[in-house]
Amino acid sequence: MTFAIIGKLFNKAIDKKIVSYNPLKELKLRTEEATTPRRALTKEELGWFYQVLYEKLSYLVPLFFFLQYTGCRIGEAISLEWQDVSKDMDFCVVNKTRLLYYNSEQGHTLVSEGSPKGKKRQRKVPLNNVTKQILQDLKRQREEEALFKPNTKVFLSKCKKTLYNSYIDTQLKKITEIIRQRYDPSFPEVIPHWFRHTFASYAVAKNVPSIYIQKVGGWSSSSMLKKVYAHMSEQQSLDAVECIYE
Repeated sequence: MTFAIIGKLFNKAIDKKIVSYNPLKELKLRTEEATTPRRALTKEELGWFYQVLYEKLSYLVPLFFFLQYTGCRIGEAISLEWQDVSKDMDFCVVNKTRLLYYNSEQGHTLVSEGSPKGKKRQRKVPLNNVTKQILQDLKRQREEEALFKPNTKVFLSKCKKTLYNSYIDTQLKKITEIIRQRYDPSFPEVIPHWFRHTFASYAVAKNVPSIYIQKVGGWSSSSMLKKVYAHMSEQQSLDAVECIYE
């Protein structure tokens, strides 16, 4: 809509001889059909993923369960500190995310933490029983390792260091290759955001009100959530029609 309005303004400016050409004609607007479809993992694919993850990178299992069951973005998850998790572990507060930006003076990408996306820069995320158990086990492990402090990160690398997006991406490439060799040669490359899509898609399939999903996941609007993220897999659509008359 904005693209079309600006284009009309340029055309009027050409008619009035204010400008000589419309630069928007050289730009191609990506249509919804042209964009890559949002991806949700099927139950079978989740099984493949966790089987390989348990075998090769077991220390990352809690992180990906957290992503799957909360809908958090990867930057929000790896920025989470123990002080952000309630004592009863019923909720966690998402109040920061990992940010990447390019420093032209130093000539390389820098990492910082800032406010998460969305109109509300902070949100309270409920944790289901699976996630609570995972965090309780992780807390006990950190206490045994003498690494449990309020301001330490919840999810750490194998060497007990801070996790970074690039590190996660590298490990996921390895997982993808193993899944392709073992289960499906056409399996696409896994990215962390798939787990956010999976959370939203399964929640919609279970008839969770979109306003609740929006608030938990921090989407800007329920309409955007339905349009962009609630992509149903073939199996989900089959399950949906099967249960209509149950």
